[in-house]
Amino acid sequence: MKIKFKNLLLGFDDILEMKNNFSSQEFDEIEIGKAFGITLKELRKHKNLSLKSLGNNVDIIDSTINRYENGINIPTITQAIKIAEFFEIPIEVFILLGLDHLQNNIDIPKSYEMLLKSFKKMRKNIVVARASKK
Repeated sequence: MKIKFKNLLLGFDDILEMKNNFSSQEFDEIEIGKAFGITLKELRKHKNLSLKSLGNNVDIIDSTINRYENGINIPTITQAIKIAEFFEIPIEVFILLGLDHLQNNIDIPKSYEMLLKSFKKMRKNIVVARASKK
């Protein structure tokens, strides 16, 4: 089975500096698993987390996280969401960071930090917009 990431990057393609149009490509489970694993490993290292400390935070044993990072296993959707939420980004963006790294060798931590800043700014704008309506 292959999937596409249609319309996912609206507004984020500039932040991520993606060279490929990922919305027109199809990815299989193996590619997605590799992308997830590389993003997980890079962000865990970026946050200076051991496998054990990350595992304690997301309630997944460290050996399982290690297998995800090395592409041996693919997480369940529940586990993948837990991990992505721990790093404060949507699961789709988590995977796309890995795909962009695998295809274009992007710096995952650098793109991640840019995304976090963008998400914080968007959240702030939403709060301000809601407050001004009252």
